[in-house]
Parts: sequence; C-alpha cells; structure tokens
Amino acid sequence: MASIPQNDELNNNPLFPEGKLINDLRSGANRARMSWYRIDQAARGEGDDANPYTSLVPQIEVFPNAQLAPTDLPNVQTFDMTYFPEERGPYNFDVPGGYPGISSGIRFIGDSAVLREPETRWAGIMRALNSNDFQSTNTEFLEFWMLSPFLDQADAKNPNPEFQGQQGELYINLGNISEDILRDSRKFFENGLPGPINPDRRVDTTAWSVVPIAQQITQSFDNDEETRRRQDVGLDGLNDEAERTKFAPFLSAVRTANPVAADRLANDPSNDNFRYYGDSGFSSSDGIINRYRFFTNPEGNSRSNTGSNELNSATNIPDAEDLNRDNTLNETENYFQYKIPLRANPVDPREIDINRTPFVTDRIEAANGRIWYRFRIPLDGPNKVAVGGIRDFRSIRFIRMYMQGFQKQTTLRFARLEFVRNQWRRFTQDLSPRQSYSLRCPNPV
Repeated sequence: MASIPQNDELNNNPLFPEGKLINDLRSGANRARMSWYRIDQAARGEGDDANPYTSLVPQIEVFPNAQLAPTDLPNVQTFDMTYFPEERGPYNFDVPGGYPGISSGIRFIGDSAVLREPETRWAGIMRALNSNDFQSTNTEFLEFWMLSPFLDQADAKNPNPEFQGQQGELYINLGNISEDILRDSRKFFENGLPGPINPDRRVDTTAWSVVPIAQQITQSFDNDEETRRRQDVGLDGLNDEAERTKFAPFLSAVRTANPVAADRLANDPSNDNFRYYGDSGFSSSDGIINRYRFFTNPEGNSRSNTGSNELNSATNIPDAEDLNRDNTLNETENYFQYKIPLRANPVDPREIDINRTPFVTDRIEAANGRIWYRFRIPLDGPNKVAVGGIRDFRSIRFIRMYMQGFQKQTTLRFARLEFVRNQWRRFTQDLSPRQSYSLRCPNPV
C-alpha cells in the first residue's frame, strides 16, 4: 500500500490536495482498492484459464526468441495489479456528501457503498530499493512488458466492452518517498502494541490509529499466540470492534443516508481485513481476481497456522510503516515522477494508442489474441518531473506506482518489470571545438 503523493512549492504534482493534510481522516478519502499478486497455481478456479488476465503465460508468448534451458520455467511468473476505482480502499472514510475540495463522496447500490467519480480516485503500491545510487550503477531505464489492459476477459481477440472506462494513467515515482501511509507523523508497527504478556506497553492515539511509543526492536511477533492475535490488526492498531468505536462518526454519517449499508460497513469500518486466496469459503467458481481482492489487506494477514492444516496468512512479518527497515519513519517527499498514459487505440480498442504513450518500443501479438507491449522509460529523459527539489539520481531509495483516472476495474499484467543498466557511460560534456589550431611542418621539403 502506498502513501499519498505530496505536492511541492512549485505545484509539480497537484493531483492530491489531500496530501497536505496531517492527522486528518480526510486525507484517505480518495483511496480506492487495489490488489497486487503473483498467482499461486493452487488458487486457480473455473474460467481462469480462459481469462487473458489470469491464464498461464508461456515464455515464448512474450519472448519468442528465448532459448529455454531444461531448468527454466516454461511459463512467465507475471506480476499483476488489479485496480477497483469504484471500491473503497483500506482506511477510506469518505462520507456520502464527500469532503469539499477533496472528495466526491459515496453513493449506494443496495447495501454496498460505491465511490462517486471514480476517475478522481487513486490507489498504489510502493517498496524500498536495494540499490540507491543510480548514477554510480549507471541505471538509465525502467523497462517492462505489459499486457494490453483493454482485452475482453472472455476472448482476447475482442476489446473489452468497458474499455472506455479502463483508460487512465499509471504514475511511477522514484526517489525519497514518505513511509507514513496513514499520515500522522508517527511510525506504526504492529508488534509494538500491548498484549496479554505486555499489557502496559505505552501507546498514543491519533486520528487514524493507536500507535506504539517505544522504538521497534525486532521485526517479528511475540511467540505467544494471543499476543500475536491482538497485534495483527492492521495499520490502525484496532480490531473491528475498536474500529466501530473510533470511527463511529463515519458510520453515523453513512447510517443517515443508508442504514443497511452502514450495517455492512460496521463489520469492518476500516475496510482492512485480510482474506487468504485459498480460504475454504471460496467456491470453485471464484476466479483469481476475486480470490486476491483482499489478500493485501493488513488486518489478520499474519495469523498463526498452529493446529490448522490450511494456510491462512500472507506473511510472518508485522506490518509497519518502515519499508526499508531502518527503524525510522521517512516523511520526506522528493522524487522524479513519470506519467504513462494508457489510452485505447480508436481504430482497434484492443490495442494501446502508442501515439499517446511515448514509451512503447515493441509490440507482440500472440496467436491467442493477447497483445504485449514493451515500455522503456528513460529515467533522465524529458518526460520526468522533479517534485520536491530532487536534483539527481544519487539517492533513489523508494519506488511508488499508482493508478488514477480510471473509471472501471482494470488489471495491469507485467511479464517483466526491471531497471536497466548501461555498460557504456554517456559522455555529457560538450564535444564541439572551442578553438581552432593551425599546424606547421617544422622541416618543409
């Protein structure tokens, strides 16, 4: 889950007026739902093999000239991001009337709360980078192979009937990025919360959460299972019952407009409950996209599997606002931003309009109708925007990717996503002659 991108004094990223708010629930009002995953083959259900966004991808489909060794995997392990712009994301407390100047509010379909004006919403992910000095490593490009997002899920040889709503922008940020996901200037970590063994652990309360005051010492839970259960509650430090108390004004505002929807939201007011993709509650007809819908939620994602033959967790590490695990909360925002428009070709809506997307360098269409594009983004090219006064590539500590401008559910499927180094270093000095010389032979014949 990504922190909210912030603007600077020169207004280089004006997309998020809520980014300036600190310790204010309104700052999360535009966060929509996003799931990101690598598909476990055991999670496949009926129909997944026919859907271009969930079926297996042979290596030779994307890389037809690849010569595979016997030890190589025959299929590409794709990285997929599915964005639901009409669904509330975790820690989104938007109210029916919205917040003036920030959000458009929510509407109701039966007992479901739906975000108004989904094209104004956003969702993203971020992570720390192991190699930070791109200048020394001569890293020049971000390159990825991505499947066209406009294909019909039933037949890749046809455009998706809702392709108009699947158009939007993918943004990539590189640099120093805030780790404060629930922006309150406090570092949250689950294993610092009180438990039965340490009930007197000191905590503070913000508009968002219950936050430990002590310094984080380890990156692991206590061995006591009850302590682990009480701590594995997500980034707000609250279980569902405590959420109902803390966020009662939000539930009250919803109840005034739709009591039935309020009752449903009260089951998980923060909308952060984890569900394992192999949960026995899923049926064989539940596809990959639905199974992974709540897989990246933080509350309950580290359950102990003791006494159970069924895996019910995503990680053993406590959730924390500390991506690079340096025991500090980075709140600095200075980064390079790259905007990647994803627009359908008006002639063939199955395809990406490469005239409006300057980074596409290659295209491959497979026999099954899937169309793959290679994007090659020059990091120091003319399309970068410097936000927050960043000057060079000597300290690129984090990467953040987020989507905005979409109206309908959209899946971005990456066959490869990597930074590219150059063996040759560019000479950036002026090679034009600055002075003319005349040569005379000392011993003319």
